[in-house]
Amino acid sequence: MSYKKILNFTIFCTISMTSMLFGNNPPATEFDYHFSADLMWMKRVKLGDASLLNYDGTFTSTGKIIGNETLVHGLDREFGTRLSLLMQPSQAMTMEGRAILPIQFVSDIVRESYEKTNVDIDLALGYGLNADDSNPLPTPVIDFQDSDYTVADKGHIHYQTTFWDVEANYWTHVTPPRVNYFSASYAFGLRYLNLQEIFRETLHKGLAASYFRVETRNNMYGGQVSARLEVNPYSFITWGIRGCAGLLGNNVARENHVTDHNGVTDLIKRSDHHFMHGYIGEAEFYVQGYFLRRFNWYLGFDGIWLRGAALAPDNINLTEKITLIFNQENIFLNSWAGGLALSF
Repeated sequence: MSYKKILNFTIFCTISMTSMLFGNNPPATEFDYHFSADLMWMKRVKLGDASLLNYDGTFTSTGKIIGNETLVHGLDREFGTRLSLLMQPSQAMTMEGRAILPIQFVSDIVRESYEKTNVDIDLALGYGLNADDSNPLPTPVIDFQDSDYTVADKGHIHYQTTFWDVEANYWTHVTPPRVNYFSASYAFGLRYLNLQEIFRETLHKGLAASYFRVETRNNMYGGQVSARLEVNPYSFITWGIRGCAGLLGNNVARENHVTDHNGVTDLIKRSDHHFMHGYIGEAEFYVQGYFLRRFNWYLGFDGIWLRGAALAPDNINLTEKITLIFNQENIFLNSWAGGLALSF
């Protein structure tokens, strides 16, 4: 017997045994409520291009540079939880609520170079805040002739992102879930996202230490449309793809704090608030399996694209000029997920 025949026979036996064990699953509408809990392994990616710390060099010549790319690579994947509740009174519609509980990403970078650690020169002069020659860069608030930010011994960068998310959707099923080979649905819904970021860079010079700190808080809420296509080859398994797109308003706040001379002198301490807008897109690929009548398991990959949120590293301001909150970067959150659900 050839290996191909052995492989086909093995696949046939596996499907047959699985069908006998799990093939008597009820249709999706036998139970009105479905609760699921998924464990997510999420990664926060994407920052703009900016230099942050210069070490092993002088203030006016390039040494070794730490930039945003290094900073975002330091944000390790973190575990989070997604909870979902579905109410399905008929084959024609489903009401859904789901939430991603708060997930925090942290990156810490420390570089030591005795009397050769500096704030990067472009950042110190307000790089990216105002590059128009007809409206020259504002005066830095830091006196670099007498400052903890030049010829220091050590630099420490701390970056922290906290994210959570809630959505409610009303699904209309073009073809009922888990009844036909293909099932298609669309939904209209509401969404709220909360994204908070903290950036802090501390330079240590002898016994002195001073820092500048930026904090941004994004409260984003609005509407979205979603679509879902599922394939049901057997009663015990479903393959699916789900996507959404939405328009969000953003009530955003920013705080800037710059100290010097061992943190005693406050060079800047100010806050700003604005209402802006943003966009969200999401794609999810998944497989679900059904067992023991009331239970199912879930495995999937999820990607969230967000535009219009203010990020802390993009809003560093070491100058006298008060600038508008910058919120034009793209943000990506991707995650692997797995979980269990109960129908009742």
